[in-house]
Amino acid sequence: MLSLNGLETVPFEILQEAWNEYIFSDNVVVRLRLILTTVLRHHEFGPMTFETKTVTVVSAPENLRGEPGEIEQGTYLDAPKWECPILIRQEKWNEYTLAGGERLIKIIFIANRALRLENAFDKFGQPIYSVDGKPLIKIFDR
Repeated sequence: MLSLNGLETVPFEILQEAWNEYIFSDNVVVRLRLILTTVLRHHEFGPMTFETKTVTVVSAPENLRGEPGEIEQGTYLDAPKWECPILIRQEKWNEYTLAGGERLIKIIFIANRALRLENAFDKFGQPIYSVDGKPLIKIFDR
């Protein structure tokens, strides 16, 4: 294990990383994947810290698309935006094992709201959406 500022990185293996899917009233589909990037432990039997990253992909009807822009999906800018109620959601668990396989980690991203930036588009002309939420993490001994 690599030590970083008194923290040890804990190797892990990906068993499953699934896409969450959110559908809005304007027929926009937002797919979001939560990715575990780092597991840190404070000492051999101490608490663990988890670092994650999200990837967001949007599929909007042609009438909602615009000129391609430079903003990345999932970006939360200080710009005009409005909340989009989520009509349908499919949130799935991701699964990982820690080094040695003695522990199973399950992580799910739970969305609490979604925002659409006004007149903002990604490089494909898709409208920019940001899904706010938090990961829920469960650890099981195997």
